[in-house]
Amino acid sequence: MQQWLTIAEVNARYEDIGLPDDWAVEPNLEVRDRYFQRYSEARKKIFQEHIDTLPKQEQRSIGIGEHPSQSHSRGKEARVIADELEADLIDEGIDFVKKVEVGAYHGDRIIFGYLIKSGVSLSKAETLLPFYYRGFETRCRVLSNNEANKSQHPTASSFWARFFSWFTKSKL
Repeated sequence: MQQWLTIAEVNARYEDIGLPDDWAVEPNLEVRDRYFQRYSEARKKIFQEHIDTLPKQEQRSIGIGEHPSQSHSRGKEARVIADELEADLIDEGIDFVKKVEVGAYHGDRIIFGYLIKSGVSLSKAETLLPFYYRGFETRCRVLSNNEANKSQHPTASSFWARFFSWFTKSKL
């Protein structure tokens, strides 16, 4: 059984520190800045907790900036790890992920996007899917019935959709 911090658990941790769902569009700039500071501190802490669970070699590659998640130029390496994530999900009995996409994110980073089969609720997916996997952040979206048989880039959903736009128009 894999031990990972799920998307729902990460979202709950942000709620626990007092971030409202709409904090990124808070009209009062001073309040928004305080929310952003809280978010940034929590995000760093949660990511460090994830890093601490990784093998030493992966920790080292992240520390020196050579991890595949840290550059768009490492898309092929990232695809290998995305394939491993797909296999791990199947091993865990999670069969509702149609595909794990590799996508370019701001700051020259790569993240993974889960394409969730239609008919599966986002809330169910978020309780089972890892937020971080081997140094990569993830996002997910449920495919509509019309999209279920198409390969498309995911767009952010859940907590993150409210304030980040994250995949580029082209796959890595």
